Amino acid sequence: MLKYWYKNIPAHHNSPELFWRSRLIAHSLLICTVYFFVLTVINIFKFNSYELALLDAVGLTLSILLYVWFIKSSKIKAVSWAVVLLINSLILTFIISINGAAYSLFWATLIPPFSFYLVGRNWGSLLSFCSVCFYSL
Repeated sequence: MLKYWYKNIPAHHNSPELFWRSRLIAHSLLICTVYFFVLTVINIFKFNSYELALLDAVGLTLSILLYVWFIKSSKIKAVSWAVVLLINSLILTFIISINGAAYSLFWATLIPPFSFYLVGRNWGSLLSFCSVCFYSL
């Protein structure tokens, strides 16, 4: 089963950093797709929370579009920025929508690792700092 997913991921065998970065992008987008699909269905049918279902549906749509763009174009740097901005904005939107409940800190801890690894130490630090400042407002 993994061979099916791996054959579409752009391979960069000459650069280990690009190879693992492309794997992280592909895996995170596939996980986001499944995650947002499940959350959309749960929020619609179980909780009747259409606002959260809309947020999850936007995340689902964006993750699918980013995955297709990544597979078609192989632009790792551009897709890295898009993935980081998608994850940051959706996590911060979720935190705002639940009024900063204590369990939302768990989701905020995902921002620095994705930011540092995908866009680099300097930009990742800046994005993480901006997210923390926005979260503390």
